[in-house]
Amino acid sequence: MEQHSQIDDTAESRKILEGQLRECYGRVVYSHKTHEKCADILLCRQRRIRIWQIVLSAITTAGFIGAVFGAGKIGAVIGMIISTILLALNSYTKNYDIGELAQKHKYAANDLWIIREKYLALLVDLAMREKP
Repeated sequence: MEQHSQIDDTAESRKILEGQLRECYGRVVYSHKTHEKCADILLCRQRRIRIWQIVLSAITTAGFIGAVFGAGKIGAVIGMIISTILLALNSYTKNYDIGELAQKHKYAANDLWIIREKYLALLVDLAMREKP
């Protein structure tokens, strides 16, 4: 009778352990996906900022060239306003390196991928009764 109880305890222990491993696996999967998505969002934001920097630089240049060749005060004012916006955008990107932050998220996602695969292998081994 005691042996039967011990077998039930072992089966129950395996179920508890498997539940805990599945919970940890799920958390790692979620964290991995979150880091990947965050890196994608940051890289998209960086691309948009670079495009806006180019566009604003072109508009600023066109405004000042127009002021020099006869557009007068209006061209200079437009160039000044756009130039100020461009200065603010450049100041933001100087102090906040989006590319580096995205790269850190990619590294974290890669590290979590390895842990994710190890959890999956452990769950498979547990289901196949390969691990005691």
